[in-house]
Amino acid sequence: MPKKAAFVDIDGCLVIEGKLNQALVEQLKAYDEIILFTQRSMYLQVGQISRSYLLSGEVGEDTIVNTCDAVDALSKAIGKKVKVSTSVDQCFGPPTEYYETALKPFEQQLKEEAASKKDKLDFAPFNKRVSDEAAVVRRHFGIEDERAAPDTFYPQGKVEQCQGLMSHLPQLLGTEDITVDFFDDSKRNLNEVIDSDLRQKPNCMVVSGTYICPIAKFHEKYGIDADPRDRKIQAKLQEDPIAKLSQYIAIREAERESSDPRSEYKSKWAEIFRPDVLSATTKISAAKKAIRILQGEENVVMTENELKALQQGRSKDLIGDAIDIIKESQEQNDDRHVFH
Repeated sequence: MPKKAAFVDIDGCLVIEGKLNQALVEQLKAYDEIILFTQRSMYLQVGQISRSYLLSGEVGEDTIVNTCDAVDALSKAIGKKVKVSTSVDQCFGPPTEYYETALKPFEQQLKEEAASKKDKLDFAPFNKRVSDEAAVVRRHFGIEDERAAPDTFYPQGKVEQCQGLMSHLPQLLGTEDITVDFFDDSKRNLNEVIDSDLRQKPNCMVVSGTYICPIAKFHEKYGIDADPRDRKIQAKLQEDPIAKLSQYIAIREAERESSDPRSEYKSKWAEIFRPDVLSATTKISAAKKAIRILQGEENVVMTENELKALQQGRSKDLIGDAIDIIKESQEQNDDRHVFH
């Protein structure tokens, strides 16, 4: 089987209002390699992080403020190491190295000092490091004018960053057999990759809160001009069966994590006496498979009990008329099996 890699945008996608998007987290658990895909740099983060403490008053202890917070929170949630790719990686060495050697320590120190000193924060040492970084980026792109503003030469596109990371994956994963999904809440970013002349392109997945779907399926249902960042479209997406099932899974998995040994998730007696079709494990598995089918994946096989579980209780209300799509997919699977 191919290894699975995920490129994940941070703001508005993985992190929403300072918290992890739990619906996306649940989907990311299925990947072998997860790489946060961002344009962050010292130049951008010096203002972003300090503003969190200067303008927001008290910042919650579990609020995700910087890239390090996002990495740590996601790593803990999925139980595996998370890497970071930035658009300036190309200026400092191999992909994902810049974050570990430069951006991470910069962000950690800036957050600590901003949290403790707030409006008394001394920006001078941080601005010096930003200037040093900008000089490296400027030289990398052959910009001779030392007065040029960083926003005129810092890379902003997704294609070159994606190309460098895609070519690095075989070395990272030890195989050429890799499937890559790119998650972003920005239609523009996704289309930039889709419309590029990259030899290898990731599967582009649009994320809008709990709605996560290939952009082609999104356009198929909501129209080619639909924008997932448009408020009216966002409202529709949160009523989509994919979004509802994703939210359901996130809630049930959280219940599983926090449940005591006597709960329906962990009790031996529950395993013995509760019919399989009613078990929490069956319901969660059914919801996960239903999402994959609604996202357009073929050959997803559901057990008889999983199909029944979708037609009972909360699952029935959440999936609505989309159950017909699920049933049709299973009939097609049966037809293929008979044909072969």
